[in-house]
Amino acid sequence: MTWLLLVIPIYGLICFYLGWRIWQWLRLFLPHWCGFVFWPLYVAVASSVFVERLLPMSGAGRIVGHIRNHWLGVFAYALMMILLIDLTRLVRHLYKRIYYKKGSVPRLSTSCGLLTGTVAVLLIAALGLYGSWNARQIRQVNLEIQISKSADVNSLKVILASDLHLGLVMDARRLQRFVTAVNDNEPDLILLAGDLFDSDYEALADPRAAWTELGRLQAKYGVYACLGNHDAGEDLGEMLRFLEKAGIQVLRDEMVQFAGIVVAGRLDISPIGDQGDRRPLDKLLVAVDRSRPIILLDHSPFGIADAKDTPVDLLVSGHAHNGQIFPGNLIVRAVYENGYGYWRFGDLQTVVTSGVGTWGPPWRIASQAEIVSMKINFDS
Repeated sequence: MTWLLLVIPIYGLICFYLGWRIWQWLRLFLPHWCGFVFWPLYVAVASSVFVERLLPMSGAGRIVGHIRNHWLGVFAYALMMILLIDLTRLVRHLYKRIYYKKGSVPRLSTSCGLLTGTVAVLLIAALGLYGSWNARQIRQVNLEIQISKSADVNSLKVILASDLHLGLVMDARRLQRFVTAVNDNEPDLILLAGDLFDSDYEALADPRAAWTELGRLQAKYGVYACLGNHDAGEDLGEMLRFLEKAGIQVLRDEMVQFAGIVVAGRLDISPIGDQGDRRPLDKLLVAVDRSRPIILLDHSPFGIADAKDTPVDLLVSGHAHNGQIFPGNLIVRAVYENGYGYWRFGDLQTVVTSGVGTWGPPWRIASQAEIVSMKINFDS
């Protein structure tokens, strides 16, 4: 709760700045009395971030949750654009002050303010519409990976997916396209790299329909998952029972072996709630046959640091969503050793997927919803 005492005032000040600049633009073509409508409506929408947490996930709670999600996207892009506009105005003012010396700086015309604000609003609307559409399109990334160890098979067709974020946005109906896309590949193995839920289990409108839909996933050697940071807390028991009913085996610092291949799954490095104690990787793999291919499921790409200089051959992760909305993808590249895609660190190969679902804004801009189809070849 301590962090709320810091976050709420900062968020409130940013929202006031954003709201004031929006109202300054609206005031150019609306009568002053409209402020009595704008400000209560604006405060209600901005407060949805906190109000949604106080309401049950039914009726009004679901409506507020959807408002919250879209508001976060609008908030992010509106803030970026207004900061850019104000920075441009500041640079112009400083330049004009120098250019006009002691004279007064000419004011921008009303028509210029109207045009600037209108362009910003239209651009945010276009980004929101595109981002919402793009988030629903599941692409497929194809990779071929060579592991220089022998198994009981020459190759393995694996589908990797992560970050379904089952809940308010990703429900049974949205799952149909995902399950169909996976099954169309006829995989030998399906790996789900965490954040299967969006923290609140109650946000999933029809759990039975959702686990029935996920239960349609088919793979020769089964479906395995690790837990993500959102798969934690008071609802963890219900989440695990859901996955069991869907036929998904969750590896909680555990290993399985089939066809001479080891698949291990770790608890998350920083769960939002309790998951149990995460075991050190060397202790998890202490009894493993190092001559066999080892595939590790670890939700966060920060797990790459632990997996280096271990017998792990392939680490698969998710979590970062490749930033989800621009410029998040640029931030992800700066934060993680491998925030998205395929990268090799010595003998360790890593694949980080941008995931299927969304967190917060149900948008994807400069990222994509995807599954990864990997053909893994082994030395005979």
